[in-house]
This record gives sequence, C-alpha cells and structure tokens, in this order.
Amino acid sequence: MSSQRKTRLAARSGSGGASSGPKSRPPGSRHDDASPAGKPPGFAFGPINYLLFAAAAAAIVAGYVLLSRGSVTAAPLLLVFGYIILIPAALLAGLSSRQHRSTPED
Repeated sequence: MSSQRKTRLAARSGSGGASSGPKSRPPGSRHDDASPAGKPPGFAFGPINYLLFAAAAAAIVAGYVLLSRGSVTAAPLLLVFGYIILIPAALLAGLSSRQHRSTPED
C-alpha cells in the first residue's frame, strides 16, 4: 500500500472513529458521580424498606415451606402476600420523602 493511502486511511479513522478518545456525557446522565444538588448520593433504601424486604422474605419462605407440606390455603395466601403486597411496599416505602429530599431548594 502506498504511504499516501495509509495517511488518508489514518486521517479518516482518526476523525470521529471509535478510537477518537473519551466521549463527553451530558450533565445529569446516569454516570455522574454526584447528585444534581452537588451532594454525594446516599443510600437508596431506609430501615423501613429493609424491614419490609425481610418480612417479604419470611412470608415467601414460610409459604414455600407450607406448600411443600401440602397446605392449599395458607401457602398461597402467604406467597401472594409476600410477592404482591410486601415486595412492592418495600420498594415504594419512603419514595415520596426521598424525592422531596433530592429536589434542590429554591
């Protein structure tokens, strides 16, 4: 290959190619190290969330244990209670207070 062709190919690949260096991210993207208010992010869940997750895990384990012993009434109720009520409650508990704390003050 001629040297002129090599330099043209190198110039083409260097202008906007995959190896052109680090890409800049827009502010507020997922990869920012700090929250929008400039404070470091805190824990996502509080003690209530973990308590509800523990209750959901206990209800689900108890439901499967009862199911393995042949229960046809209590086991499905515990499983539904754990999966449909306690896990979503654990995910959503304190959500409005977390959103309120993360908004910048005027």
